Amino acid sequence: MVPVHDLYDEWYVFKVPVDLGAIREGNIFEFPISPRHVEVFVNFGFAMDAPEMQDLVSRFWQQLEWIRPEAYIAESDYGFMTLVTRDNGLFAAVCQAFSGRNC
Repeated sequence: MVPVHDLYDEWYVFKVPVDLGAIREGNIFEFPISPRHVEVFVNFGFAMDAPEMQDLVSRFWQQLEWIRPEAYIAESDYGFMTLVTRDNGLFAAVCQAFSGRNC
């Protein structure tokens, strides 16, 4: 079962349990990216290709470098669904499920 909330959902998926530390509180831009301080990105409703979001996107990729999940999944009420994975098969299956065509 995957926990679902009313507004925003963000998951880091691993093959085994991983202790990531704690969610960073306050303005994330006041701190450098650092292990054990997980920043929540889904609340920003960011689109990775939006030029005005590039500072946030850069922070996102930096965080993924130290977390190294099998997949990152986020969905918000802003209408954004984000999937990041190194698994090409998983990406293609999810893409096909959402679009109804091969990706």
